[in-house]
Amino acid sequence: MKTDDATTHNPWYGAKSVFRHRDVPKQGQGEVFEERIVLIRAASPTEAVRVGEAEAKAYALANDAEYLGFIDTFHLFTDDVGAGTEVYSLMRTSSLSPKEFVTRYF
Repeated sequence: MKTDDATTHNPWYGAKSVFRHRDVPKQGQGEVFEERIVLIRAASPTEAVRVGEAEAKAYALANDAEYLGFIDTFHLFTDDVGAGTEVYSLMRTSSLSPKEFVTRYF
């Protein structure tokens, strides 16, 4: 994603969004869904959601996909972005076993 000088001084965020693809051949009987995480710069968490949603809508339009209105942002705690940088994290508590947890959520 291209940024201008004003946005390069803002912190990085990972923005996760979810899509349903219209142009991808269906696998079996189900629809094809995509979880996508992109890096963005924003001055605040609220702006990160706004910027992430704009990016998601543009991506959906360019890829014959439907943006499902889900966005979750993660503030990166570094400006040194490169190989191995954590760009998204979500922690959950659960009483499920590890196998049940992976089956339910992944």
